[in-house]
Parts: sequence; C-alpha cells; structure tokens
Amino acid sequence: AKHFIEKVANEKNNTLHTIYENEISNYSFDKDYQYFKYNGKDYKLNLKGKKQIENACVVLNTIKILNDNSFNITYDTIYESLSNIIHPGRYETIYNNPLVIFDGAHNENALENFIQITNDLYKEKNKTFIISIITTKDYKKMITTLLSNFPDSTFIFTSGNNTKKFFDKDILLSYGNEFKEKNNLTDLVASILVGRNIIDEDMSAMFDEQQQATTMVIKKYHVVTAYD
Repeated sequence: AKHFIEKVANEKNNTLHTIYENEISNYSFDKDYQYFKYNGKDYKLNLKGKKQIENACVVLNTIKILNDNSFNITYDTIYESLSNIIHPGRYETIYNNPLVIFDGAHNENALENFIQITNDLYKEKNKTFIISIITTKDYKKMITTLLSNFPDSTFIFTSGNNTKKFFDKDILLSYGNEFKEKNNLTDLVASILVGRNIIDEDMSAMFDEQQQATTMVIKKYHVVTAYD
C-alpha cells in the first residue's frame, strides 16, 4: 500500500508526509488508555492497540498541516479530543460483568491489533470468542490465526445475520475442528446466538469498506501516511 500511495502522490505532484516508528516514544498503556510522545509532546489516547497510535499520529501530522495553513487547533484541544475519542466496534467494551468486548477485526492488520491488545490486557484470563466472518474474507487464515494465538480458549462460530453475506457456522466449525485435530487443540463449539446480532449489516459494511492503509488526504495537496 505504501508504494502505491507514493506512486499516486508523485503522479499528482502532491507532498507526501510519512510518520515513522522511531518518531514515536515513551509508549505505555493501562486498561483505559495508551500514552505516547510525538514531536516532543505527550498524548493520551482512548483507543486500544498500537495500530491506533499510528492512526493518531496521522491525525497529529494532518493537524500540523492545517495549522500551517491558517487553522488554529490548539494542543489542549487535541489532547482532550484524543483522550475522549470513541470508535464503535474497535475493541469496544459493551458489558463489564461479565466483560464483553466487541471488535470488527475486518482485515489482517485489524486482527493482529486485536490479538496484541488481548494479550497485553487479558493474557491470563479465560476467554470465549464469538465469531462470524463475511464471505469476502479468508476464513481459513483468520481462524488459523485466532486458534494459533488462543489455543486454550473456547470458540463459538455463528452464521451472522445475513446468509448471503456471512459464512455458515458449520463451514467455520468444520475448518476449526480440522485445524484443532491437526494441532491437538481444545474442543470448539458451534452455535447460533439469539437476541442481539453480533454484527448488524450497517456495521459490517462499514468494516468492509475501510482501507488497510492508514491514510488521510487533505484536498489534493498533501497525503499523510503511517509507516509500513
């Protein structure tokens, strides 16, 4: 994706701004926030996962460009906004007792982010995963990744709420059991949940449309992107 962004930026004679990993420092986290320093200033982010730090730095660089072009967005405003930002469906806590977390994990990067957060915050906890996968995704790769990272957890496969859009639960279960038998993992469980849908159609469409590249475009003159 980075090479494509560079190519298009050059073709359109745009200025490309890239955020590199070594520009981000003083990283830490707790169960509520992530903390980091960028361009000499400290920030607190109300989103989970290191990928969201990249996203935040794209925003910070974008704001710098805006401020260089007659805007006046203050540090205090930025700090407060990042501290209070909410992104539905991104490691969102929807119930506390028991703890229930909803995450879209709509592509490989998002799934890696989900795994990283879960291991950082809940590595020693017993976990149950309720999973539906839309038919445009590589379900074998996703299930392999999840089972490999959480071999002692329980997995509940569902058919989603749209038979044309989601893989049938039995397809997911069949591959899960095949992978389990090859790798001597714990039993898997198949079930159709009743009540609230795990993912409604609008939310699913939103996840499907998002791009893997962390990129923000301002008019036609500047392109801001995070490192590979």
